[in-house]
Amino acid sequence: MNTTFVEGMDCSGKTTLINGLLGDNDLTHHFMFPAGTSDDEKYFFQYGQFEAMFRNLDYLHRSGFEHNFIFDRSHIGEYVWGPHYRNKFPIYLSSLEHAFYKKYWDSTGIVLLICSDESIIKYRFEQRGEPMPKDWMKLQDMFIEAVEKISPFDSIILDTAVYDSKSIVDVCKQKINYKAGEK
Repeated sequence: MNTTFVEGMDCSGKTTLINGLLGDNDLTHHFMFPAGTSDDEKYFFQYGQFEAMFRNLDYLHRSGFEHNFIFDRSHIGEYVWGPHYRNKFPIYLSSLEHAFYKKYWDSTGIVLLICSDESIIKYRFEQRGEPMPKDWMKLQDMFIEAVEKISPFDSIILDTAVYDSKSIVDVCKQKINYKAGEK
């Protein structure tokens, strides 16, 4: 079983990548916040959601479940969104990651981080009818730091200014297949 976490800021191309990666036996999950709650409620909601994610993946991994999981957003993004939007660093994530990751996931976890240039992100926000964050570059840098310095998983940082969509999907499939062969 492989577990792939696809991260990046809003409108960077996460769902497009996931749609290109999905195979017949893959399962996907998209993390979302409950609408209309306070920052404290969101913080504790996310904690419960991430704890359940880790416990379920741990159980499925130990039971020999053979499907791949692809997460559209995950706990890694909370390292960015928590401090940026809720002024709360998610200190609980490190203990959750290490409690479950260290047991079983040395060869199964991978993070794919999508980084897009301003024109792509701006276009996608316009398509949604939403304003693009003025601090989008800072957010993107925070994602890179979270993936490189905090996350215990192998990672690939994918720049849509360098690769087209098909090339990104091909690079990711190669990495995922390589990780599957390491087991």
